[in-house]
Parts: sequence; structure tokens; C-alpha cells
Amino acid sequence: MASYDRIVAKAIASDPPSDAVVVSFDASWYERLRKKAFSAVIRKRVPTSTRPNWLYFHINSPKSAICARARLESMGRLDFNSALKMENKLSLPREDIVAYLGNDDAVGIYWIKDIEFPRTEVSTNQLNRLIVYNPPQSFFFLSPEGKRIIDEMCGFEPPTSHRVRADHT
Repeated sequence: MASYDRIVAKAIASDPPSDAVVVSFDASWYERLRKKAFSAVIRKRVPTSTRPNWLYFHINSPKSAICARARLESMGRLDFNSALKMENKLSLPREDIVAYLGNDDAVGIYWIKDIEFPRTEVSTNQLNRLIVYNPPQSFFFLSPEGKRIIDEMCGFEPPTSHRVRADHT
């Protein structure tokens, strides 16, 4: 099947996106994810115009797979000093937070809950057999059909919708 015959996982500008984003994580996050060791995730870039309800965890190489999803309780911006007080919620030591923020005075934050693990972790190679999927450098919105296919491949139950609050700090 040629790539143009496959559904594109990433929402494109001409169609409305789903209510889910895929966010990439370094392989070192896998064990923390499996232990549900964090309730918030900081990122330099987060969506600003559309608020997703779901965050899908793509764990990078060597795993290179969708390894979980979580409901987004809220999201927004966090100033430097507030981020430094979040060690436990982020499962990051203070020095790692400082290093990540660098010279930035604020950072985006996703507040998550209800982390769900798939029946089967689905690799990038497996995804690309059915859809066009390239892991994001930061995040991307899933297309509605891309989300449906990923949910089906992972064995996730169809989600019930809810609204995400903004700026939970």
C-alpha cells in the first residue's frame, strides 16, 4: 500500500484535529511511566489554540512505540520558580528542571491523570503498516481517524469525552 493510500496520523490544517496529542519522551521515561511516578509533564512547547483531552506517550528509541495514554486534567504555563517546586509531581530532580528550563522564564505544563497502558505497545513500524506515523519532536495533534486506529491497535477502550481546564497551577 503506498503511503498516500494510508491515513495520516497527524492532523493536517484542512481538517479538524482529534482531542489528543502525541508527545515524545526519551527512553529514560519508560520506567517512570510504568510506575505512574508523575502527575505533570513540562514541555517547552504545548498547544495554545486548541486544548486536547488526551496525551499519548511515544517513548523514543530503542522502544519507539506508543506506550500509554493519559487524560489531561488541565494545561497551561508555569513560571520558573513554580516549576522548581514541582520535583515530585514531575518525577524530576531540581537540577534536571533547571537544566531543562535553561534561560526560559516559563514552561508549558500538562497535568495528567488516569494513565492507561495499552494491551500491546505499538511500535512505529507497526503503526506505519496502517497509517503514516512519524513521532513528533515536541507534540502533534492526532487526526480523528489516526486516533481511532491507534486506540484500536493499542487495545485502548474508547474514551469518554471531557473538557480540559486551562492554567492549573
